[in-house]
Amino acid sequence: MNWQTAANTRFVAMALDKDKVFSIFVQRHCTNPNVVGHSLGSVDREVLNYKIRCSQTYNMGQTSNIELAAKVFEKIQNMFPNLTMTIDRDPEHVELSMDILKQPGLDFDIYLNLQNEDELHISTKDIWCEWFPLTDEVIEEYVDAVKGLITGEYRILKFSKAETDYKSLLQKPIDNEWKTIFRHITKFSFPWTKLETQIIQNTKLPTAMY
Repeated sequence: MNWQTAANTRFVAMALDKDKVFSIFVQRHCTNPNVVGHSLGSVDREVLNYKIRCSQTYNMGQTSNIELAAKVFEKIQNMFPNLTMTIDRDPEHVELSMDILKQPGLDFDIYLNLQNEDELHISTKDIWCEWFPLTDEVIEEYVDAVKGLITGEYRILKFSKAETDYKSLLQKPIDNEWKTIFRHITKFSFPWTKLETQIIQNTKLPTAMY
């Protein structure tokens, strides 16, 4: 942060909504609260201090989201105590991961992870899906999708030709029909391209515990 940035922000704060301006300013430029407070001088200190605290919480958001994702993964573990699920708290390329490998009760590998701070992912060899941000509603949909894949309630509908995958759909049953809740496009196809379809669905049907 430099003095010009602080001065410009001070004048903008007089004309625009102070709360919004401070939220942006503190999050982007506040490396030293004492310097910021001195730079803005006459600005309401209570609002500034509040925004500094918010900024500090914001900057720790990654850690909070990691712990939140860990609770989500543990919840899924508890739903299926007879399945082996391995949580990695220090993976190489993502923030957190859990592997559910093919085993009695599961026909295919399922990989779960948190990445980019607020994205929950599901991947198999046939599809890759993501949910974000980490709101209660999104987390519930994510857990339902993982549970559905494991129990066989959900399915993957894959479109391919000559061993080349074009797209995969994650689907769940609604009113006796399959509703697509996520599309994974891997290759463009023309409308006249004839594609073969394959259904991937767990048939071992383990029982979920709530």
